[in-house]
Amino acid sequence: MPVNNLIILRKGLGSEWATTNPVLSSGEPGFDLTNSILKVGDGTNTWIDLPLTASSDLYVYAKNTTGSSLTKGQVVYINGAVGNNPTLALAVASGEPTSSKTLGLLKQNLGINEFGYVVSEGILDGVNTNSASAAGDPMWLSPSTPGAVVYGLANKPSAPNHMVFLGYVLRKQLNNGKVYVKVQNGYELEELHNVAISGVTNGQFLQYNSSSELWVPSSSGNFSTLQVNGTNVSLSGHSHSSSDITDWNEAVDDRVSNLLVGISGINISYNDSSNILNIAYTGTAGGGGVTINNYANNRVLTSDGTSTGIDAESDLVFIPSSSGDKLGIGTTDPYGNLSLTNGYFVSDNDSLKSLLTLRNSTSNNTETTLFTDGSAGVMILPAKSVWNFNISVNCYSDTNDGAAGWNFRGVVKRTNSTTALVDTVWEENFIDSSLNGVSARVVANTGTSSLDILVSGLNSNNIRWTAGADIVQIVYSFVSVTPTVTPTISATPTVTPTITSTTSNTPTVTPTLTPTVTSTITVTPTSTPTLTPTKTTTPTVTPSQSYIGGQSYFFIP
Repeated sequence: MPVNNLIILRKGLGSEWATTNPVLSSGEPGFDLTNSILKVGDGTNTWIDLPLTASSDLYVYAKNTTGSSLTKGQVVYINGAVGNNPTLALAVASGEPTSSKTLGLLKQNLGINEFGYVVSEGILDGVNTNSASAAGDPMWLSPSTPGAVVYGLANKPSAPNHMVFLGYVLRKQLNNGKVYVKVQNGYELEELHNVAISGVTNGQFLQYNSSSELWVPSSSGNFSTLQVNGTNVSLSGHSHSSSDITDWNEAVDDRVSNLLVGISGINISYNDSSNILNIAYTGTAGGGGVTINNYANNRVLTSDGTSTGIDAESDLVFIPSSSGDKLGIGTTDPYGNLSLTNGYFVSDNDSLKSLLTLRNSTSNNTETTLFTDGSAGVMILPAKSVWNFNISVNCYSDTNDGAAGWNFRGVVKRTNSTTALVDTVWEENFIDSSLNGVSARVVANTGTSSLDILVSGLNSNNIRWTAGADIVQIVYSFVSVTPTVTPTISATPTVTPTITSTTSNTPTVTPTLTPTVTSTITVTPTSTPTLTPTKTTTPTVTPSQSYIGGQSYFFIP
């Protein structure tokens, strides 16, 4: 379509209108290019004081007096006024003063002491709505970040924070999102028109007053039915006096006190005024009362097998009907934080499961051992034993809040002379990037006959280490053999043979020798007679076996 006449309105950026603030002639239109606002002059008022032309959107012209720049889309409330315009501050839902006067969302960026528009109701686009789940999400004033918006029903603030509804998301997008603003401030209970609760105190409840048609606070009421767990319970037909209710706790205390009965050497009493139950031991060692052996702080009382004896133990061993079944807690036989035996092959602890905890600290990269007591205790294998172990190691840095963890699984054995890993230890690790360089490993230590956990930290980095060891143990008892060797020598002259064994026993037998050794015997006659004798040497070995059970000790004090 050809343009015959072109009408161009007076126009300019929002900052230009605010700076020049002209007086438009009566009927003269002016257009704000920044905020898409049209005003018509009246020949009297300046641009700032002119009202907006009719629109479905509601804007408020206000000034930023916060001392900081504000950003388009931030939520603001009115905190005062300057001239004919309100002043703004960032709203937050954590309290009444900063939420109940929420005005709307900024239509543009506002520098310090600049004027601009706030959308109190209507469309606002060109904002970041990418945190919303989807278009249609409701918007709420954030209770933690001033000026921020939270999205979705799941994130709406709850008491003691204030719930301020801001509108809906129309388009979810990072830089070109679109919202519909409709500010609705939440209400306090006392702000409801039919609730009058001024001067309330703790423990009161709301009661309806039909005369005033108001809900009011009350400390008493007349109830005929009480609902308990969803079931109505009638309160009528029961007789109660005020003294019964007032002295209820006292009556219960006295009844319980009367039910407490002590035994010989043990007095039980209840202090009514201080509400303290006292259990006192009055017996003496060797006297007529109950004897408590090894008593000290933080111990558990157990029976010593007599009618009057009680032992105070710092650790516990539970032994069922079978003497080889044991459960130990913090014990040395079986040893561990928690140990369990369920019978044995030859003697206690040759079939055992234990749980132990080890710990230490590092402040540099020097390799350090974790100990069962934090300073010296290591996990020692019994002679002729094997462990199947699962070890978890954790560490945490107080310096940079880094963390790491390792899992080790493997088998270690100890003979009479060496301690060594069987095959390869399986390992997995999980290490924060801030702790790159820390390490942990599991080694067999022949010198101490132990399985050691070695860790390395970082220089100038305070790290605490803890490990948990789950161990299954077998100890194989060794055999003591006592053979009898009887060589027989026949010759015309007298022959004296020399017999040498691996145990370095060199007895002289004339003519019969019966040595006692604990290993294989080698008989070597070394004499040669001058005549031709008939010589027969027949050692006879008849072992008699005795089994000696291995003992399990994990701790080096």
